[in-house]
Amino acid sequence: MDGPTHGFRVTDELGKDHIMDLNLDEQLAVIVGGAAGIGRAIAEAFAGEGAAVALLDRDPEVEATAVEIHQHYAGTIAANVVDASDYGAVQAAVQQIV
Repeated sequence: MDGPTHGFRVTDELGKDHIMDLNLDEQLAVIVGGAAGIGRAIAEAFAGEGAAVALLDRDPEVEATAVEIHQHYAGTIAANVVDASDYGAVQAAVQQIV
């Protein structure tokens, strides 16, 4: 199949497979709560679409999660241990990311 190298595989009404590319190359996704669960799944989806991903979480495990995601997807995956309820800490993390 020609076309994008990453994206979601979809099947049209005629049964033909296509790759739906969301064009996230050179985009940045900041995921709050990215160490596990839904946040991690969202991070993996964005990374799979070619976006750079920054994970924010109060759990120090976020750093290991970033390493694991980076092993499966090309691109930049960064981790910041930060409590999202601390506005100043979130601002500092965002400044560090961008």
